[in-house]
Amino acid sequence: MFNESPSRPALKIAALYVFFAGAWILFSDRAVRHFFPDPEVLTTVATLKGWFFVAVTATMVFVLVRRQIRTVGETTLAQRASDERFRSLASLSPDIISIFDREGRLTFNSAAALRIHGYRDEDLIGHSTFEMVHPDDRAAVQAGFAAMLKDPGKPAMVRYRYRNADGSYTWMEAAGRNELNNPNLRGIIAISRDVTERVRADQKLRESDARFQQVVSSMSDMLFATDLKSVLTFIGPQVSQFGYTPEEVVGRSLLELLFPEDRERVAAELSKAVATGAIVGAEFRLLARDGSLAWLQESAGFILDDHGARIGVSGMLRNITDKRRAEEEKRSMQEQLTQAQKMEAVGQLAGGVAHDFNNILTVISMQVALLKEEHSPQQVTAACNELEEAVRRASALTRQLLLFARRQVVQKRAIDLDALLGHLLIMLRRLIGEDIAVETPRAARAAWVLADAGMIEQVVMNLALNARDAMPKGGRLRISTAFEQFDAGTAGKAEHPGRRAGRFVCLEVSDTGCGMDAETQRKVFEPFFTTKEAGKGTGLGLATVFGIVQQHEGWIEIESAAGKGSTFRTFLPEAAPAAVTGRSAAAIAPGGQESILVTEDDPSVRELCQISLRRLGYQVATACNGQEAIDLWTKKGGAFDLLLTDMIMPEGLTGLDVAKLLRLEKPSLKVIVMSGYSLELSRHAPLDAGRIEYLAKPFNPQTLAQAVRRVLGQPVL
Repeated sequence: MFNESPSRPALKIAALYVFFAGAWILFSDRAVRHFFPDPEVLTTVATLKGWFFVAVTATMVFVLVRRQIRTVGETTLAQRASDERFRSLASLSPDIISIFDREGRLTFNSAAALRIHGYRDEDLIGHSTFEMVHPDDRAAVQAGFAAMLKDPGKPAMVRYRYRNADGSYTWMEAAGRNELNNPNLRGIIAISRDVTERVRADQKLRESDARFQQVVSSMSDMLFATDLKSVLTFIGPQVSQFGYTPEEVVGRSLLELLFPEDRERVAAELSKAVATGAIVGAEFRLLARDGSLAWLQESAGFILDDHGARIGVSGMLRNITDKRRAEEEKRSMQEQLTQAQKMEAVGQLAGGVAHDFNNILTVISMQVALLKEEHSPQQVTAACNELEEAVRRASALTRQLLLFARRQVVQKRAIDLDALLGHLLIMLRRLIGEDIAVETPRAARAAWVLADAGMIEQVVMNLALNARDAMPKGGRLRISTAFEQFDAGTAGKAEHPGRRAGRFVCLEVSDTGCGMDAETQRKVFEPFFTTKEAGKGTGLGLATVFGIVQQHEGWIEIESAAGKGSTFRTFLPEAAPAAVTGRSAAAIAPGGQESILVTEDDPSVRELCQISLRRLGYQVATACNGQEAIDLWTKKGGAFDLLLTDMIMPEGLTGLDVAKLLRLEKPSLKVIVMSGYSLELSRHAPLDAGRIEYLAKPFNPQTLAQAVRRVLGQPVL
């Protein structure tokens, strides 16, 4: 198959012979005639010369032929060894190695043909390979073969079906090259590989892709994939509902399709997700081609490479525009309903508050009229007491409204709950009436809690008045204290969800009234809920109690049944006893000689504060706003021991602003802030209980005197 042509060595031998023979013919006769002129000798020499020529030429031919034979033999052996190596290597190849002549006839086939197609060499050698190709693929194979003949330097590759010995077909992929000009090959060499499994896998992949496309097309949600920079690498056909095609948006940033106001937020969420490795589903607006907006909800996860590194994001986008619109309509309807309920509640509240305030104003109006007519000291004193009580009731009603609205500053101190109940008892007996018996058993030891005394008084008053209203024909009211301790096993049970582990003081208020059914108990702490007839209650009493107890880190438990009375148990964390000073607040000496700066924009309140404090011996200067107070301070050289100031005043400066400015010059200045609406304090600055005292309006001269004396008596911090 790979033998070299013998013409070249033969030509070499012939050329040498012609050269030697020509030289002998030209020079030998001349030399003989020159050296042997005698004819007889010349004849003998000529004969010897002829035989010498024969011997020399024979020897030369022998040597040259022998050398050529040896060379050809060696070449043949080397060629055979090369052929054997080629055949051995070809037999080891899993692919078929073939050589064809110019017409496509097979001249060599490797052993893999038997394994793949079932053919022996004698079955195929000398036959056209095109006959074995599937008719549908024959034209493509012939075109590739023709291309190699036309352009020898260009390889060709073709995929086709080849008929096996059993009549079946095998998918093959062949790469060929024209080696007709190669003396060692002199043919078209091709390497063919069985790609049946690959073709089947490709077919399955195409079928899978087709099914995937069908599934994606049938989904209402839109699949998508991006790289870590939000550039889309895939998006479902559902994007057409927004006026786009998948082809025109793939390669663009997803952020470009979003409503401009949402882009920065979504980009920040993606950056955070890439940094933390956790994607949180986002909702954003997509800007459609026609300019409309669609709300989309994202549900996504990271795409990982073979090493687990994050390389992209994939997930689904759900169109929630209709859901959003429905929620917005529902929210709008809910707001309308809430507004209607608020108006109804405000109307109910207004009725209850108007009823109570009208009663108070009636008392004040009638007592003022009587004062104008009566002049005896006893009648004047009685009228003044009634006026004072009316003011107290109005103050209590206002305080209840503020407590309910959480607009009251909580000033917690350690208080003895039993002592507080003792002070309230006289007032309670007068409010409840003589047809209700009041029992106040005390605990074995003082019941200390950390609380706002005024707020706890409000809790007791509201619970007692609620019990009174439940006993219109009289009954028994019991107000007691006890100690309770709960561990983790008893805390948080279903029947008492508010309980928690720790030591608590229990304030129990029970009555023998009409009681409550389960539905009433469920609603009893709701704002504006009342079982009384219209105009007889605001529905804020128990709601206020609930709010106060929560502010004090406690809870309330109810035990009641219709016709069997009610028991309210209020649990407050137990506190350490307060230090005993030896004197009560009422026993503190009310007067002094210190200098006080009163700042109040209401002229009546300012004048009454000035009169009350001057009667106690204090030196008092007044200002109607913050700037006037600062000017007066400067004029007096800061010669004041106490600043008594309203919180909100005209000219822009609040009471706390004034206090801060003056304390920059005199850090030891004592401060009392007055306000009828204590949210004013929390809106501007937290109240520093150690350096600023809060005095709630309304107050009487005695309360003012006690507050002033208490603050002035505090050590300088």
